Amino acid sequence: MEKDVYKIRSVSACLKAAAVLLRTNLTTVVKKLWLPALGIAIVKALIVTSSMHTTEAFVLHLPVSILASTATGLLALLLLVAECWFFAWLYDSLNEHGKKWNTMRSAKVMATVVLLNLLFACLTGGLAIAFLHTKAAANMTIGQFYAGMFGGGLLLYLILLLALLPFVYFFTKYMMEKETSLRRGLWSELKPGYKHYGFLLSALLLAGFITVIIVCVVKTPDSILGYSYLSSLIGMSKGDPSGLPSYFNIIVFASGVITDFILCFVAAWNILVSFYVYGSIEEKENAKTRLTDINFQ
Repeated sequence: MEKDVYKIRSVSACLKAAAVLLRTNLTTVVKKLWLPALGIAIVKALIVTSSMHTTEAFVLHLPVSILASTATGLLALLLLVAECWFFAWLYDSLNEHGKKWNTMRSAKVMATVVLLNLLFACLTGGLAIAFLHTKAAANMTIGQFYAGMFGGGLLLYLILLLALLPFVYFFTKYMMEKETSLRRGLWSELKPGYKHYGFLLSALLLAGFITVIIVCVVKTPDSILGYSYLSSLIGMSKGDPSGLPSYFNIIVFASGVITDFILCFVAAWNILVSFYVYGSIEEKENAKTRLTDINFQ
């Protein structure tokens, strides 16, 4: 694919370049990514249908199936594998380092992301336990406590997300350049991401906003099915019979597979946006270095 990544671009130019690259190579991208995309879509649909049984048991005060809970956990691990597969094969088209190399690097990136999320969960849990023993928590109702915990957790998550945003640049660099390491010289590799934080944030926010709109449109069938399921569940909790057909789970599964398959290629566009943002930051840094060298001559 003709990429021309190392070029100074504006935020809108990065988004446009990603869209043009995806559009002009759509046939190639679909041929290369359809299998991992289908794997992601199937696993996500299975997680949704499995979670429906757990939710129904919880709401109706029925015994929760250990098998269903275990299956959901295993499916979550399988989803990470499928996403790693998708990520690796997409980058194989961008850096041409080979599928094996990209798979190993993708696995390390995924493991790092999981580790960061676990650290966040531990931090949030520790703060929740500490808050639970304060006088302020003792004077709250259960509703106020859970609302406060949800709001506080969300705020903390957003702060950490913004603080760690340059990792998007770093992970892209790690996938593109063989000499980049996850352990050696981490700060020096992250530094350009923080220096160009405004550019990085603007590009990812705009891409995220566009993605949310697309997701809302594509996921409309799933939203309708979800509303029907919740309405039936509320009725069942009040003693009414289920108003859903016996094949409802099949419809949910099929709808989930189709919509999530489409959204995998929206995710590919987001990765390409990060790819062009990385290229623009690299070129800005290189241009600055060249200018400094000229001034010293």
